[in-house]
Amino acid sequence: MPQLVFLDIAMPQASGFDLLHNLPAINFEIIFVTAHSNYMTQAFRFSVVDYVLKPVDDELLREAVKRAEKIIADKTAGQN
Repeated sequence: MPQLVFLDIAMPQASGFDLLHNLPAINFEIIFVTAHSNYMTQAFRFSVVDYVLKPVDDELLREAVKRAEKIIADKTAGQN
C-alpha cells in the first residue's frame, strides 16, 4: 500500500477525484499536482497534504513532500 500518492485532476481515463471516489478507503497521503487551480477546494475535502500548481515550483513541491513525510512519520509512530 502506498504512503504517498501524487495525483492530477485530468487523467486519460478519469479524474483524480474519480479515482479517489472509487477507492474503498484512502489510507495514504495525497498531493495534487495539476494545472487546474479551480479544483483546490474540492481537493482539500479529501484532506490532501497540498495542491501544487503546474508549472511546478521545485521549492513548493519539496515543502509539500516534507509535510507529507512528517504526517506519515507521525502516523507510523502512533502505530508502534
